[in-house]
Amino acid sequence: GARVLLRPIPAWKDYIELGAAYVIELRDYRRVLKIIKRGSTKDMLTLASVNPEYEPSEVSRDFIRQVFRVVLSIQREEM
Repeated sequence: GARVLLRPIPAWKDYIELGAAYVIELRDYRRVLKIIKRGSTKDMLTLASVNPEYEPSEVSRDFIRQVFRVVLSIQREEM
């Protein structure tokens, strides 16, 4: 239910700030909002969910199509 303002990161394979929130487009065209953390190897990244109910998962850097930095997030207030 959040709205996010995104900035594309074209050179994400060269440098990515770990611990920050990103929208990641995967090779199967899914888009996920995750916090990127160090993976078990240099070719892997750990994707931690912003929602604490979901477990982190590892993904190969090659399985990522595009990365967008979350610049602003606005949460919809529940009534």
